[in-house]
Amino acid sequence: MALASAVSTLVRWCTENDIWIDPRLEIRSNEENCIAVYAKDKHIPAHTCLVLIHRDSVISVRSCSLSKEIEPVFSGPPALLSLTLALYVEILNGETSRWFGYIQSLPRKPIPIPLFWAQDFLNVNHTNDGKKGLQWLEDTEIGRRLTSDSSVKLEDIDGYFNTVAEPLLLRYFNNRTYVPATTISLEGFYHAYSLVSSRAFLVDGYHGLSMVPIADSFNHSHDNHVHLETEFDVCSQCGSLHECPHDAYEVINQSMLYAGKIDPTQSNALVDYDSYYEMVSNAEIMPGEEVFNTYGEGLSNAQLLARYGFTLDVNDNDHIYWDLSEVLMFCTDRSGALYPNLSQMEAHWMAVVHSVGRDGICMRLPESSLIYFHEGNENSLFCLDSDGKVSHQLWALLALPLCLRGDRGSVEEQIGPATAELRVLLEYQLALEGVNVENIEQLPKNSEMDVILAVARSIVSLCSARKSQLEKKLLLGSGDLNEVLDNTPINMQLTREALTFVIGESSILDSCISAWEEFFRVH
Repeated sequence: MALASAVSTLVRWCTENDIWIDPRLEIRSNEENCIAVYAKDKHIPAHTCLVLIHRDSVISVRSCSLSKEIEPVFSGPPALLSLTLALYVEILNGETSRWFGYIQSLPRKPIPIPLFWAQDFLNVNHTNDGKKGLQWLEDTEIGRRLTSDSSVKLEDIDGYFNTVAEPLLLRYFNNRTYVPATTISLEGFYHAYSLVSSRAFLVDGYHGLSMVPIADSFNHSHDNHVHLETEFDVCSQCGSLHECPHDAYEVINQSMLYAGKIDPTQSNALVDYDSYYEMVSNAEIMPGEEVFNTYGEGLSNAQLLARYGFTLDVNDNDHIYWDLSEVLMFCTDRSGALYPNLSQMEAHWMAVVHSVGRDGICMRLPESSLIYFHEGNENSLFCLDSDGKVSHQLWALLALPLCLRGDRGSVEEQIGPATAELRVLLEYQLALEGVNVENIEQLPKNSEMDVILAVARSIVSLCSARKSQLEKKLLLGSGDLNEVLDNTPINMQLTREALTFVIGESSILDSCISAWEEFFRVH
């Protein structure tokens, strides 16, 4: 009942704040008792504008009550922290905030993103649920993400609150005739951060990262029905999409454009679409089904849990990554003898792998059951996909040191021959898998077969080591991960979430190990 009232207030607030929602849509609770968007009883075709959100209705550093005090930042951790402060001051403003009708519909408790799992407010009834869950996540992709240099750390949030947010908020409310709706606290700031992390959109070059009413009511699916469309290139000073005083030109006369409350279904309505963000359907929507947005087409479960606090039952975007130093531990000792330092090896290897990646033989990798062609940035190349296949970069890195010989001159002199040898080895690898490869009329020589099998052993060792890390918390005689999950109480939701994630990663590693062991056994 409380959620239905919150939805009713939200919809009424949208009408009052120039947000139009297609009457074929309905906002209501889903099975998890969370706000969701559904189609009513009519079919909705693709390429239909379903929601118009006025740009002035978003909460951003530019629009909030502290807009003159917060320095606009458009990317990275500082943008998340700045928007958190912008949202938190409006939460504290309570019913006096012009966004109250929207804010009252947001979750009242912090979103359980792993960053906060060790905090007392997520470890109620002395269960240590979040803390135990974090222990299981330590050696997973989520654990690596939480400790990466680019991620927001708890100490970053604490430091920002103590040195920036709290002093600004105290000064702001000291100058007001009313007191904040709730006590200014670090836990309240955590709550606001969790909302920003899980719901914010990057909308344009003026507002930047923003809380976008109604757009955040659409839940996530990779098979999404709608997406948010915005014009990012606007004036960074005033937000104008057109010529403005900041361009040193006269402002274009917009007086003929409809400036009142909008209803684009009316044929005589002249709507200034440039003043709105749009939710547009990219697929047809059947009557009665939930309408999904996507928070990112390539998001893995590690990314979803770290930022949004949930995972999908099946996610084809899941990967397991290694960095260069981890992989080199499983390379032959020849690599250390030939390369004086890691950076030199990385530079030489990158030249080789990029050359191999451009080779026509990589076009045959979709037919491989063991290796796949991976397109990623240089910080995420060595990996397994959700099926347990090895990226072509990881395979090449493990094979490259075996193609270098101390008696063939310097490393620089060997780059060309090593690249050619890798191509031949990859052709043999595919042929041994049963892929029909041109120019392969005979089996590889013993020396080439030795390299191929050595790579297979390295892949098995690499995956086995990671699997041991994931399972190191299993107590002696406590069974496997599935038994631990079965024996974990239902109320330990975060621990169960973590265990489910570990089981998923362990399954990917098992698939890879089994496939390469079978390849090794056959050959």
